Amino acid sequence: MDLVQLRNFLTVVEQRSISNAAIVLGVAQPALSRQLQMLEKSLGTALLVRHRRGVDPTPAGELAATHARAILSCERAFRDEINVIASTPTGPLAVGVSSSLAHIMLPAIAITGKQDLPDVQLKLLEASSLALQERLHTQEVDLAVLQGVGAATTLASRVLFTEELVAVGAPGVFDPNVEATVDEVLERQVITTPLSSKFRHVCEQAAERRNASTTIMELDSFSALLKLLATGAGVTFLPYATIHDHVEQGALSWATVAGHSLKRRIYISRLKTRPVSPAMKRVEAIILKFISENRATLRWSVRARLA
Repeated sequence: MDLVQLRNFLTVVEQRSISNAAIVLGVAQPALSRQLQMLEKSLGTALLVRHRRGVDPTPAGELAATHARAILSCERAFRDEINVIASTPTGPLAVGVSSSLAHIMLPAIAITGKQDLPDVQLKLLEASSLALQERLHTQEVDLAVLQGVGAATTLASRVLFTEELVAVGAPGVFDPNVEATVDEVLERQVITTPLSSKFRHVCEQAAERRNASTTIMELDSFSALLKLLATGAGVTFLPYATIHDHVEQGALSWATVAGHSLKRRIYISRLKTRPVSPAMKRVEAIILKFISENRATLRWSVRARLA
């Protein structure tokens, strides 16, 4: 049994005539008859009932025709997808990354994209996750790496990784080998950000139990936050990946928080109604490869195999 036999068999079923099917297929009728006989022999049953007016499928032939259509449909889809991947990516592509991850991912996308996609005009931008969702809907952005897509059913989203927030402060404030307690955090000025707002509730509850007040500052600027932390003006909670470089340079310290585990999921998203272009597929592959190569260093939890 092969695809040619299945395709020719379906044509015979549709034409209800071997001679008419031979004309449609452009093959000799004896050759087509031999193919049908070989198919019936390989399946061990008659697929067609021959009569003066032409042919009709047997019950087994009807079932064979159903499966043949499904097999040929899969074969067409397989060829189409391969052709899309194999085609040369060209044209403009806008890729957005949330502010807390932009300084980590955008340089890698830019460098690899320039090397691997010379005919693609990449536009790379940084914005908040909420702003990126809006730009996906207005089609200002084609592909976005962002935090939490909620109930955005208009987006096609895939979880890239999960990361845990840790306590962060100036050098010497925290020790990565020693868990920090919430009480130790509350002894200092707490700065909350959009990334750590859920920890504000944890801090307020802890302060209430201690019958003590704690001052919480709100700051919605990632670059300003890092500078403020480095001066020792306060502490906060951030994903480790966002501070890795500063920790390596000795500019910040960190520790996990005892008794609390707050995680966030990072997604890669696109608008469902936008066709997936070859350029989009290649850039997504670049992002997945980067995550796979840096998951251990940046403490990203990845369940599925990415690359």
